Parts: sequence; C-alpha cells; structure tokens
Amino acid sequence: MTMVKKIAFGFAAALLALTFGGAAQASLLGQTVTCSATSLRGTACSSPTATVMDGGAPEFAIRRLAGLVDLLNIDISSDGVVISAAGIFDASTSSSVTLGDLFWSNDPNATITGIANLVVSGVTDNFFGDGLVEGDITTAANSVTIDLSTTSWASDGFVSFDFVTTHSALPEPATLALFGLGLAGLGFAARRRRAV
Repeated sequence: MTMVKKIAFGFAAALLALTFGGAAQASLLGQTVTCSATSLRGTACSSPTATVMDGGAPEFAIRRLAGLVDLLNIDISSDGVVISAAGIFDASTSSSVTLGDLFWSNDPNATITGIANLVVSGVTDNFFGDGLVEGDITTAANSVTIDLSTTSWASDGFVSFDFVTTHSALPEPATLALFGLGLAGLGFAARRRRAV
C-alpha cells in the first residue's frame, strides 16, 4: 500500500469513527430557558427567562408576597435540575413550577423523555400529600413541570434529578463536512493510482 493510500485510509477511518461514534456532549449550558409558577398563594418566578450558567447563582427563585420572599431556588445544570428551599415553608394545595425551552446546545432536536436519579431530602407531605415523588414531575419534549402541591420544605430541603433525553441520530454539520473531505481524499487517491 502506498503512503498516500495509507494516509487516505487512516483519514477516512478516523472520520467514520467521528461520524458514527457518537455526537458531542449535548448540554443546557448557555441556553435561555423559561420559568412559570402557578399557585393559590400568588407565587411567581423571579424572572420569566434566564440563561443556564455553570455554577454561581441559581437561574430562578420562586417568590411570594410581591417578590419580597424567596421560597425556592432553582439551579439548572448541563443536564438536570436542583430545587432547594430558601427557608422553611409549606406549599399551597395547588402549586407547580414549569421550566420550558429546554433545548440542548449541539443537539437542538433532543427531547426530554423522563427523569432519572431523583433525590428528595427534607421535603415531606403537608397534611394529606405524599411529599414529592417521581409522579409529581412530568416532562414534555422540551419542558418539565414539578407539582409542589401539599409539600413541606425544611430549610435545607432539596430535590434534584437528571433529564433522560433522546438525541437525534444525525451527525453535526461540521462532522459531515469532514466526512465529505475524507471521501474526496479517497477519490483523489484512487484517481492518482489509476493515472500511474
């Protein structure tokens, strides 16, 4: 095998591995997400939108009394959510938070199919509820709703979970371009071989 053939073959094999070996890690970091809250006691999100950042302050706070009292902090990570109590409180009988526009960088066609790794600590039932369980978290393609109804939160109470997603099978455009260059290189090498 000539040197040109070896190089072309190695290049093509590397491109095939890149193309079909899995997409780049998708993440929510840098994405703009939305927050809406419903409650009989007039709670609301601290803002309607926020950009997901790694570390630092939580993206949203759930507030009561015209925005003067923080009840919950919502921190969105690259692939999950942590909701922590800002102090001791009892959620009303009808209360929920919806996080929307959860689109992944590197894979905008990814959809949420469920949650995994649910951890609940310091969140119990308020009167007749069951605390916060997996059934209280519902997902849609690009949103998640957390039903907080009848929950009591300790000052250190928190809920965390990861998103389960389905990612598109199509490679990224840059990967396809590299694959095309590899095929062109193979064609060029074959043409040079026939010309000799």
